[in-house]
Amino acid sequence: MSDKFVVNVIVALVVTVVAFMAIPNLIQSGQIPPAPLGLEFASRGLPATVVGVPTTYVLGIFLFDLMIVFGNGGGSSGDGDIAAH
Repeated sequence: MSDKFVVNVIVALVVTVVAFMAIPNLIQSGQIPPAPLGLEFASRGLPATVVGVPTTYVLGIFLFDLMIVFGNGGGSSGDGDIAAH
């Protein structure tokens, strides 16, 4: 494993822990809705919450973590050397 991959995994874990601590407080204070965009997973047979966090937010955190870990982080579309082409 490369060092960058390990760092990305650690960052994703930190983001996950912070999100799992913050989201219930934000819901309780009314700053974010418990079912964003009207997505209710309990009516579809899935668990309504995962460790006290609504399933919709858990899925969003999971997708964000995947982008952190497996995203290449390249912000450009090329190598920057346009004179050689």
